[in-house]
Amino acid sequence: MRIPWRFVAIRFLGSAAALFAAISMVFVILHFSGDPAARFIPDDATAAEAAEISRTLGYDQPLLQQYLRFLGDTLTGNFPVSLQYGEDPLTLVGRNLPVTLELAAAALVAGSVLGLGVGYVCAMSKRRPVRRVIMAVLMVGQSVPAFWLGIVLVLLFSVRLGWFPATGSRRLEHLVLPTLTLAAVLAAPLARLFRTTLLETAQQDHVRTALAKGLPERVVIARHVVGNSLVPAITLIAMQAGALLGGVVVIEAVFARPGVGQLTVNALTSRDYPVVLGCLVVLACGFIVVNLVADLVHGLLDPRVRTS
Repeated sequence: MRIPWRFVAIRFLGSAAALFAAISMVFVILHFSGDPAARFIPDDATAAEAAEISRTLGYDQPLLQQYLRFLGDTLTGNFPVSLQYGEDPLTLVGRNLPVTLELAAAALVAGSVLGLGVGYVCAMSKRRPVRRVIMAVLMVGQSVPAFWLGIVLVLLFSVRLGWFPATGSRRLEHLVLPTLTLAAVLAAPLARLFRTTLLETAQQDHVRTALAKGLPERVVIARHVVGNSLVPAITLIAMQAGALLGGVVVIEAVFARPGVGQLTVNALTSRDYPVVLGCLVVLACGFIVVNLVADLVHGLLDPRVRTS
């Protein structure tokens, strides 16, 4: 199965435009939040010293020239040195990125398994009370903020029961609660979509024909119902992978995991502008790349997307 080159080219151009827009938005937020040079000027600096620092950093230049310089430095990874750590921000982000990717991957796998399993039970279970209870839990899971759910899990399983540690990242036990938090949020929309798709597919003519021919019900469900219902579910999973990056930032702050999210929060607290800039650019690029892959996977699985 091949993807037309025009479809791929359009998706790459769209991703490039999104990256350009994300970098431009960071520049706008940076300048609308105050004088960028003020973040590098010590509190006891004189007016002459402040003017010299502003001139050295290029913040005395016209705004358009500052923007072009900012765009070039961002695309080449030429960020200012961290004010707090004295290192290159991209080095700091790279050092914390494996912890973030570990949590994102674990949450994506757990959320996908949980969502598909719950959606299947809701669609195929013959016990109506069970379906209603599960759907009610899903509605609650989809409406509750991730950070609030994380705090509840910490209070229940760490403070009261003492089963899992609330913070850290060295052992496997440290991964359980943040993974469950993100997985619950991801599983809710996936389960609802998979349930709806299963019910719609089960009413199709080819499924009724297969049952009329005498095929066992479990074979028909596995081959004709579940198999045809996985395409939209897989597409949603791929799209949720991009949204995970934003969720991981918040959850890492809740569970004090030393990832990119915790690094971003610490940099914001200490007003370490170069590190904040590096984290935002890396997260934005990661989000755009993941969504590009999701679009390509969607086009590979669904021919209607490629031809539209």
